[in-house]
Amino acid sequence: MDFSDADLDALLAATGDTCTLGSVTVACVVHAADLEQLQISGQPVSVISKALSVTVKTGALALLKPGATVVIKTVSYTVNQPLRTHNGQLTRFLAFPV
Repeated sequence: MDFSDADLDALLAATGDTCTLGSVTVACVVHAADLEQLQISGQPVSVISKALSVTVKTGALALLKPGATVVIKTVSYTVNQPLRTHNGQLTRFLAFPV
């Protein structure tokens, strides 16, 4: 389903979260995620890292690339590989604490 630019802006703004890259701040959707690593030695799965899954409007952050530093909720994060969603209107990336 495709949304108009105005609809996307309104939906993202409704979350109340923002993402800043350089001097540009945009509305975003943020989900907390635990990254897990399977222990090969038969030990239980353990949490190896905390990250955020962040979704922004595609093109809203022109400088978004792997290794960039973004600020979300006053905390700095490093961007993993940004990936566009199936329709290309939104871009999602994992953000790891700096």
